[in-house]
Amino acid sequence: MFVHLEKLIWSQSLLDSILAALSVVPGGALLTAPKVHLYTDAHIPDPVNDTPASFTEAAFTGYAAVVLTTVGPENLSGNSGRMLQGDVDIICTGSGGGFPQILGCYLTNTLGATLYAQCPFDAPVNIARVGDAINLDFSLPLTFKQGF
Repeated sequence: MFVHLEKLIWSQSLLDSILAALSVVPGGALLTAPKVHLYTDAHIPDPVNDTPASFTEAAFTGYAAVVLTTVGPENLSGNSGRMLQGDVDIICTGSGGGFPQILGCYLTNTLGATLYAQCPFDAPVNIARVGDAINLDFSLPLTFKQGF
């Protein structure tokens, strides 16, 4: 008899172990100092084939990818699971032109060589002048809920 486990409910101890493993694995951490990059092209996500080279990275004066510092594991609201989370601010500090519309962001390893994740924005974010900023809140949730 074959039983397909569609409603598996994870334990908190396993979720904590998975999240901890992202920070400490043999030979180095998976999510140590991931970098957050902004992109300006209308990219259609392809999780199988995308690499950092799949994106047109923002290039406005004063822009640079930012290291994401994660914290956790922490409780999700209502104690429905566990998560890693982080927060990044990217501020336009340059006085030159070339201010683009930002269409999304992607995360890479520290060297920018390995793609970890990508996130198209719901609407373009305009960088129109010096001092414009984008605040990005990241979370990697793992829930206790059934039927995900």
